[in-house]
Formats: sequence, structure tokens, C-alpha cells
Amino acid sequence: MSGRIAEIPLQPPAEGRASAGFKMGVSGLFLGLLGAGLLIIPQQRPANGVNKVFAEARAVVLTARLERGAWPPDGDPAGMLDAARTGRLRELLAACPLPGAWRFVAGKAQGGPAIVFTPAEAGQPYERCLRVVDAWLDDGDPAAGDLLVGPDRARLRLSAE
Repeated sequence: MSGRIAEIPLQPPAEGRASAGFKMGVSGLFLGLLGAGLLIIPQQRPANGVNKVFAEARAVVLTARLERGAWPPDGDPAGMLDAARTGRLRELLAACPLPGAWRFVAGKAQGGPAIVFTPAEAGQPYERCLRVVDAWLDDGDPAAGDLLVGPDRARLRLSAE
């Protein structure tokens, strides 16, 4: 008996290249959409609501400054102007996906004039959401720029320029 292994004849592929490529492409597309659906969209949905509140509060506070010629006193940004103008801001604050407190601070010692958000629960979900908002509103760096995101609060610095 010899130590030779019997040669197996080379067989052609069971399916063509185009068919195999199409299947791989569809599988990759499905996995990409699944990843986006599970990882990216859940982070951006609350960030969209928070972004709207920051933008609307900025407009309300800057309008109050222009009308009065000075920064308004510290307090709730939804109480700065008449009810007709701040109704939209009140709705956005009530529907904000991140629970917490919104305040306006005018004092320079507190980093003002700024809109400050203090979350009800600090931690990863809050910081992840505010990092996305920082990328949309500012420079994307939570430690620098106009929107500063810390472990216990986020501060959007305002200017009238």
C-alpha cells in the first residue's frame, strides 16, 4: 500500500460570482442597518429633543436680552417673555426626553450668560446624548466650546453677538 492520498477532482463553484456577491451585499446591508437601528438611532432620538430645547431656549433668552437691553435675571428660561412666545418652549421642556432642570444664569461667576441643564440622573445615557448634541450645536468636544458637558450638568454659553 502506498502512502499517497487519492486526488480529489476540482469542482466548479455551486453558484456564480454575481449571485454570491449579491448575497454578501444584502447580508452586509442588513447587518449595517441593524447596527444603526440598535446603536445609533437610540442615541440620536433623545438628542434631537434636547437639541430643540437648547435652540428654543437660546432664542427666547436672546430675544429677552434684545427687548430689555440687558440680560434677564437668573431663572427658568420659559418664564422670560410673555406666554405666547414661551408656549413652544414650555411644550419642549415638558416633552424633553432627558429628565432634569433647565435654568438661565446671567452671572459671569457662574459661567453666564448661559443655559444650564442639570440632569435628574447623571451617567452614561446623559453624557452620550449630550455628546451628540454638542456635535450638532458646537465643536463636538464636550470639554471645550460654547456647549460644555460635565458629569453633573451641561452649560450652553450665550452671546448677543
